[in-house]
Amino acid sequence: MYSHVPRNVVTDALIHIRDLYRRMRPTDDQALRAHSRREATIRDLLSNLPRTNDHPTLKTVLDVADSCYLTLDGAHRLFGYSLDRVREYDLRLNGGRTHILRSRLAMRKLVSAHHNGDQARDLCDRSGEQRLQCSEAGIKW
Repeated sequence: MYSHVPRNVVTDALIHIRDLYRRMRPTDDQALRAHSRREATIRDLLSNLPRTNDHPTLKTVLDVADSCYLTLDGAHRLFGYSLDRVREYDLRLNGGRTHILRSRLAMRKLVSAHHNGDQARDLCDRSGEQRLQCSEAGIKW
């Protein structure tokens, strides 16, 4: 699931990615904003990398993926994580019990298909812990 990647390897990869993007000239305002954001993200990460622990925050991984147009898998691999292994462990640990819903709207639609509107609203407004207790009580999501 995680294999240690030395900081110098991460640094070299980020510098390489930055250099590849620097070869391309921004053609419009949107590309110029993306270029500026990418430069700032990589600059900040390179300066903070020596002070961070071995495991970057998810926000850091997502920022790198977003600003450098990497896939989520590619950004995770940069820092030593294998999403395939994470999915494998998740399946082993949680089986079919875990259902991640992307938005509250999707949750309301799903819940309201099986319950009346008041129950759906009540379930969607509960904290994550309360929703977990509801799912353990047998309410199907």
